[in-house]
Amino acid sequence: MVAEWFDPRKERATGPGRGPERGRDRRELTELIDAVDAVLDALEHLHLADLHRVPTAYTTQLEHLTARLPAEVRSDLRTGIPIATLMESLYSIQGKLMTRRSGRTVEAMRDDAAPRSSAGGYPWSTLR
Repeated sequence: MVAEWFDPRKERATGPGRGPERGRDRRELTELIDAVDAVLDALEHLHLADLHRVPTAYTTQLEHLTARLPAEVRSDLRTGIPIATLMESLYSIQGKLMTRRSGRTVEAMRDDAAPRSSAGGYPWSTLR
């Protein structure tokens, strides 16, 4: 018989890495992921407009984003470089933020089975 003081539902809700602090961290990470996504979207539009380098008009936005990033994912986000180069850096940062938000380690994610695809090679290739 389980002792009266032990409530597994409460343990799951308030165990290590959970509770109000964990929720706040997840919200902050989600906001950062969204901010990175907004910059990526803007850069994609510039790239589609046949621009090749990040305009200096993005300096302030990139500085604010860099200041908000956790130190372990921070990167040199600057203007004047090829748009594709900055986008690669931002995708890397976004991936690290998503991994951190999930609470899983990179090693654990590597151990996951690869997603299965259709005979055509892509999961969406069967869509018509």
